Amino acid sequence: MKKTFDKFSTGILEMMEASYSVDDAINMMGKITFPQDINKKWNEVEFEGKVVANLAKNVALDRQTGNGYGWGQCEIHIDAGKVDYETRGGLRFGWKCTPREDNGGWDEQWTFYIFHPQGEFPEGSTLKAAFLEKGWSENPA
Repeated sequence: MKKTFDKFSTGILEMMEASYSVDDAINMMGKITFPQDINKKWNEVEFEGKVVANLAKNVALDRQTGNGYGWGQCEIHIDAGKVDYETRGGLRFGWKCTPREDNGGWDEQWTFYIFHPQGEFPEGSTLKAAFLEKGWSENPA
């Protein structure tokens, strides 16, 4: 599933509304606070930084425990234009930031995506239905 947004905050908040797992991964290391004036570009950048930091903390602190309970299985990959996160259960989500073509590249756009652990969403998936209801495309490529 994928969808492109003009603002990072709009995309990530919609993704968090549609998926408990995404919301949980982002807020597990501390509830993300939404900037008061999100219309200022700096606040958008700061908000994205907080989301990335929380996801990175999940990975860094998700260590194997003495009882051997399968911790240490989530992953994150970050570069200047993309963040890709995988939960312990195998749900993969993230976003890619690219220059907007329609204004000479002066502003960015964010394409958010989510992949089911089994590859395709199974028949009757409530997660798939939640994203489709919000206008997401089924082709994440």
